[in-house]
Amino acid sequence: MAVNYASKYTKEIAKRFTANSFVKPNTSNKLNFTGAKTVRMYQLVTVPENDYKRSGSNRFGEPKDIDDIVLEYTMERDKAFTGVVDKGDEKDQTIQSKAGQWLNQQIREQSTPNADKYYFRKVANFGHCEKLESAPGKNTILDALADAQVWYDNHLIPNEKRICYMPASNFKFIIRSDPFFSLEKLGTKALTKGHVGEAYSFRMIKVPDGYLPKNCYFLCVHASATELPYKISETRIHKNAPGISGALVEGRYYYDAFVRGEKADAVYAACAQSAVIEDVEIGGSSGAVTLTCAGAKLIKYTVDGSDPRFSDNAEIATSGSPLNIESGTTVRAVGLAYAQWGKSNTDEGKFPGAVVEQTIA
Repeated sequence: MAVNYASKYTKEIAKRFTANSFVKPNTSNKLNFTGAKTVRMYQLVTVPENDYKRSGSNRFGEPKDIDDIVLEYTMERDKAFTGVVDKGDEKDQTIQSKAGQWLNQQIREQSTPNADKYYFRKVANFGHCEKLESAPGKNTILDALADAQVWYDNHLIPNEKRICYMPASNFKFIIRSDPFFSLEKLGTKALTKGHVGEAYSFRMIKVPDGYLPKNCYFLCVHASATELPYKISETRIHKNAPGISGALVEGRYYYDAFVRGEKADAVYAACAQSAVIEDVEIGGSSGAVTLTCAGAKLIKYTVDGSDPRFSDNAEIATSGSPLNIESGTTVRAVGLAYAQWGKSNTDEGKFPGAVVEQTIA
């Protein structure tokens, strides 16, 4: 005869370790999507200086209209979740406030990390991709970070609010490297407090492996260069919703991540060389210009001098198909690693080449 042992459930819920957003506190909040799905922003175009003429007309140079370009940002990512706590199940269990506890856990385990990962994937694809021949290690990680500092200095990125997101597996190389302990006297503090502090003008933020996209060793941004706006951030618990005896839990997040087009140089992704697709090749001649790019999911181009990654005048080209573009026109083109973002959760670990420019003969 079998012996049935009694069992008892504790009232405490088993919860995994979670973290707040690594990203949200370090983004700008300038794009206002209230009442709009797409936001456009003007960017003025400056001109080269002339030698002043002390006689004759047009002494300052030939007057021309001041040009502007329009940067475009469209919100696409719309995510939701739902769950039901049946009243009968709730009565039969010792879990107190099950719906509320589940909602809090859902946000911390799913919604928050998913938004951070999406931000990292998208932002890394709309800035500068620095190609590294091999993965950085103890003897090379600080050199790679120093190269990022040189890039920022050469592009006049302010020293304040420079941020570097470093995966934990690469962060360990930093704290093991001998030069780190002489960097601004922060090496010891990093070991005792579990964070890196600052290095090479960057505020270092350690993130879990798997947050940054595949083949991205670290990601540097300036806080003013990226956005993570939420248009809808809604969670609710319905008591006895129609057709349900119990609680219906729902949540919806309508948001997106953007690199500000005028500040795209302030985003620096250190990537595996093999993961960066080739630059677009501009060929052909007047009236039959061709754009080809191996590995690109989408080729975008402009003929008004604007950046095809952000311009509302950007056109889409089919690789190798002739385009009717006249001689004297300056074409800017880029091959993108992904065709769309909003509904995609894929991480193929690919990154775009550089924006190329050529005046058609």
